[in-house]
Amino acid sequence: MFNENTDRLSLFCDVTIGQELKFTDLCDSYEAIILAYGATKPRRLNLPNEYALNCLSGSDFVSW
Repeated sequence: MFNENTDRLSLFCDVTIGQELKFTDLCDSYEAIILAYGATKPRRLNLPNEYALNCLSGSDFVSW
């Protein structure tokens, strides 16, 4: 049951975007990208287009 979406999802943990992975490579390879950094409040990451309409902080849609 857990492996049925392995061809649709890639998870990269504990990496620095811009060093281990380039953001542009992710954009070229995936339709949707979620950058999760575990902060308690919104924080800007200095990435291209981070102020785009579809770029949200997790705190924008979770309530805990």
